[in-house]
Amino acid sequence: MADDKRSPLREQILDRAKAHMASHEVRAIEVPEWGCTIYWTPMTLIERETVRRRSQANGLADAAAHIIVMKAIDRDGHKLFDLDDKRVFLNQADSGVVQHIANAISDDRPLDEQVADAKKNSPTTDAAT
Repeated sequence: MADDKRSPLREQILDRAKAHMASHEVRAIEVPEWGCTIYWTPMTLIERETVRRRSQANGLADAAAHIIVMKAIDRDGHKLFDLDDKRVFLNQADSGVVQHIANAISDDRPLDEQVADAKKNSPTTDAAT
């Protein structure tokens, strides 16, 4: 009976929402420190919620490592890491690099906006002063 009260547009809107998500481009970040490029697809709401809960329960470092494990793929779309690899990111990898990758993956703005903001917010040195 509940189905009788649903709008006839429901299926059309849901299909468009799914198609829109599927149309997002795969993003990439060059990681010169590791000699590689890491790719990912945009995060879903449930993935964002997982990260939020992990950061509250286990801290930001755990959440950053988890983002990489959860989202990092290679050029062909194959998952790069599993949960066993998270220990390496937490204990044996440069925290700045791990955080930089996790921030890029979790930032859903277009890449050109991310780059512009990074340039705007990066400290500059002025030799004339």
